[in-house]
Amino acid sequence: MEAATIAVSAEILKHIGELVQKNAPAILAAIQKSSKDRKAKKQIDCGEAFRVYLIDAFKKYSNVRTFLAPNPQNIADIYVAGDIQREKKKIST
Repeated sequence: MEAATIAVSAEILKHIGELVQKNAPAILAAIQKSSKDRKAKKQIDCGEAFRVYLIDAFKKYSNVRTFLAPNPQNIADIYVAGDIQREKKKIST
């Protein structure tokens, strides 16, 4: 009984090996495509997340409170550029 089981197991292993060898290129191609798709999706997701982060950060830091105004003011409305010069060249601020 044991010899028959071993012979069947060996036969099954032989067929499994043949199937794997026959289909290995297709399996690898499918895995590569899946990983490329996941990588592209991750880049898109990260790009979208970064874009949302930048928009939220801009909203948060573009309005500031000053001791002159109790309500937050847009920093562009209250910013006064100083005339900064270096070696007789005006530096844009």
